[in-house]
Amino acid sequence: VQEDLQNKGAEPQEIGLFYITPCAAKIAEIKGQHTTDSPISGVINMDTLYNKVNQVLARNSHEAEMNRERMPPKLSSCEMCWSLTNSEACHFEGRTLAIDEIHNVIEFLERMETTNNVQNVDFLELRACDRSCAGGALTPENRFLATERLGKRAEKNELIKDNVNFPSEKAWKRMQQDIHIEPILPMAKLNYTGGIESVLKQMSQVREMMCYLPGIDCGACGAPGCKVLAEDIIRGEAQLSSCLFLQRDLEHHGRLSGERAYALIEKVWGKNRLEKDCYKRGAKLEGETRTDDLDKKDN
Repeated sequence: VQEDLQNKGAEPQEIGLFYITPCAAKIAEIKGQHTTDSPISGVINMDTLYNKVNQVLARNSHEAEMNRERMPPKLSSCEMCWSLTNSEACHFEGRTLAIDEIHNVIEFLERMETTNNVQNVDFLELRACDRSCAGGALTPENRFLATERLGKRAEKNELIKDNVNFPSEKAWKRMQQDIHIEPILPMAKLNYTGGIESVLKQMSQVREMMCYLPGIDCGACGAPGCKVLAEDIIRGEAQLSSCLFLQRDLEHHGRLSGERAYALIEKVWGKNRLEKDCYKRGAKLEGETRTDDLDKKDN
C-alpha cells in the first residue's frame, strides 16, 4: 500500500498506518512504545473519528454506493461480536468463563488466589470495561444499546466462510513478515511510588535484592518471577523467606522453623493445598462431583 501511494505522488511523511480504537488502554500502550520499527504511525480514538466519517459518508452516499464493489467484504457474524463479552471464550473447549468490568475481574482473580472453589477452568476471558469494548471510554454510543445493535446485526449477517480475496495470500504473507508484535510489559515506573528520587532508590534496592534471589523464576512464591518478588519485598508486600529455595536454605541453617515455612506456603497458596485432591486439574477424578459436596447438600 505504501509503495502504491508513493507511486501516485504521495510523500513518505504523508503516509502512515493508524490504529482506530475505542480503548484508552490500547492508546496508552501504543503511545508508550519506545521502538522505532513499529509499523503503527499513530492511534485515533473512535469517538474523534466517528462523527467525521459519518458526515463524509452522508455527503457521498451515492459515490460510496458506486464503489461498493471495490470495498472489502463485510465482517462475518463472529467478527462483529468479537469485541463483546464471551466472544473469545465461546471458541474454546472445556470450562470457560467470561468476566467484564475491572472490579469484577479483580474480585474474581482474588477469589481464585484465596479460595479453592474456582477450579478446572481452561480459559478465562477478562475484559476491563463493562460490556467489554462496547463499554470503552471512547465509544460514541451507550454500551447497552451498542451491544444490542451488534448482536442483532450479527444475527442478520451471513457468515462468510470463504474469504479468499481479502486479504490476498500474498498480502497476508507480507503482513506476517512486516508486522512484529512485541510482548506487552508493564511500565517500570508503575511498580514504584513517590517522586523520581524515591523511584530510583527503589529500583536500586530491587537490583540489590536480586543478588539474594536464585533467578529461577519458578513462580512458587506466588510472584511470576524473581524480579517481581524483589519489587514486592521492597514495597513491603513480601519477604525474602517467601522464596521456597531461600526457605530451604534458612531451614538448613536453623534460621527458619518448619512450621513457619509451612505457614508461608499456606499464606501464598491457601490452606490444605498440599493435601491429596483427586478432583484437581489433571487428577483422576477431574470434572466429577466431589463426594464431600454431595454430603453438604444432604445435610
